[in-house]
Amino acid sequence: MEGLIKDTHKLQTYLDNALIPWVQAVKDHPALGGWDIINEIEGFITPGGSSSDPCVNPTSGGWAGHLYTARELQRFINWQADAIYRADPQALVTAGSASQGTQTDMFGKKNIYKDECLIKAGGKQRGVLNFYSTHTYDWEGKFAPEATFKHDAADYGLDKPLVIAEFSQVSGAGLTSAQEFTWAYEHGYAGAWSWQMLSPGGNGADTPAVQATGMESIRHRNDQSKGGRVALTLH
Repeated sequence: MEGLIKDTHKLQTYLDNALIPWVQAVKDHPALGGWDIINEIEGFITPGGSSSDPCVNPTSGGWAGHLYTARELQRFINWQADAIYRADPQALVTAGSASQGTQTDMFGKKNIYKDECLIKAGGKQRGVLNFYSTHTYDWEGKFAPEATFKHDAADYGLDKPLVIAEFSQVSGAGLTSAQEFTWAYEHGYAGAWSWQMLSPGGNGADTPAVQATGMESIRHRNDQSKGGRVALTLH
């Protein structure tokens, strides 16, 4: 992994011999929704610093080690997104952020995933995301002030759709799965991907299917006034 992030020759070799052939092989599969390039890059990022450039000076990160600069990780995303679009111009591409703290310029935060930052890091004009995806969990039973379950999607000031790409009932600050799915539906988010299938502590046949309960809560809704109607084109 480190070689692909730090060594552009190795990264290019991966793109040419693995990623691009992979995209070409599966691009027409009806079950393919999109590509999530990397999960929570913030865990390995070196936070803070003296630079005045907000792209390379994130407000949080590094809980798994200060291994890479923001620029290295942004280049990693930029080059892969560009390669995916070259192989499939219709592809949907994202990269899951650990929280809203690095995917918005609102609330005193800095969006390190925006087009400007990715292009500046990697130089590939096409190498940007076409939708944002973010994760929301509570901490000590409470959501952060900027958490998705406290705001409309529009509050983040983003120029692309935003999906709540990880959340759970067990770390939902008291919200049920049904309440979380309903919130995402009614507050302008482009989707909700639960990260808890079953109730805590069990895996038997009688274990409540928490994720299914949440999805069932909005199953029959199609009210555009609440922002819940999402147009999808299946190839």
